[in-house]
Amino acid sequence: MVIALLHDTLLMKINTQREPNKNLTDIKNWETQYPFLKEDKRLQEIKVKDAVSLGMQSFDSKNIHSAESLTKLIIKTIQESNTPTSLKKIPNVDALIYNVGMQLFYDKQFKSAYYLFSSGTNFFPKDKNMNTMYKLSKERIQTKKKILFHYTFKAHLNSVFL
Repeated sequence: MVIALLHDTLLMKINTQREPNKNLTDIKNWETQYPFLKEDKRLQEIKVKDAVSLGMQSFDSKNIHSAESLTKLIIKTIQESNTPTSLKKIPNVDALIYNVGMQLFYDKQFKSAYYLFSSGTNFFPKDKNMNTMYKLSKERIQTKKKILFHYTFKAHLNSVFL
């Protein structure tokens, strides 16, 4: 009874304030204080919807660091959810993951892009573009490792023989 009353009070507060940044901060604080809220479907939906909204705004304003952080929050929330299917159906979850991943890929942040595309392919396995970019970012990471190994090995040989 007390938990239900607390839950309803917190939801009412979020519904009345209508500030996505404040909502995300409040939810984070409440989940720390009341861990059972991490399993609440309605709070998780609000968290993902607000993170998508803020993530799209950040992406559109070229604040990729913020967009990436919000996208990672969405991914973490879906991964930890008891009802991930409903969270994946929230509009633009897939678009945000893909768009931020693409920008990171263009910025040559292949590991970060790979993480987003990897999560994206797990959530949306039928998305051909997500799968393509997952494979491409994985290839770029492997190529980068080979190049780094080559130059490290070459430098080592030069130091030994010179």
